[in-house]
Amino acid sequence: MTYVPSPPPISRVDPIISEYIGRELRKLAAMVVTYGDTNRHALHVGGVTSASYTVLPSDELIAVSLSGVSVVCHLPPVAQYPGRRLALKKLDAGAQTICFDANGSETIDGAATVSISVRYAVVQVVAGPTEWHRL
Repeated sequence: MTYVPSPPPISRVDPIISEYIGRELRKLAAMVVTYGDTNRHALHVGGVTSASYTVLPSDELIAVSLSGVSVVCHLPPVAQYPGRRLALKKLDAGAQTICFDANGSETIDGAATVSISVRYAVVQVVAGPTEWHRL
């Protein structure tokens, strides 16, 4: 049987290595806070109650069920949330459309808006460096 010594306590590890491990753990913790861990918290669903909705910082999915009313969801500037993903879902069976509207002169794959009009349809976007991208 081979004897494998246990590692030394963190306090006895070289300070440079200790600093590196701490830095990497902080990065990992920031990623969990930024992008979420779907096994530990619920998806935040935005509540749309009128024809115009401004996406909130906490929104991840905007589910719309306003029969007879077209809805415009206004996106924040991409610079505020680089890498942020959002989904828009139409829940009602009405003929009206729902759409994401890019901020100011920003675009979504070159267009000012992206719309859906079919029940249960979903559109997802992610913030790039200068515009939103449809997934």
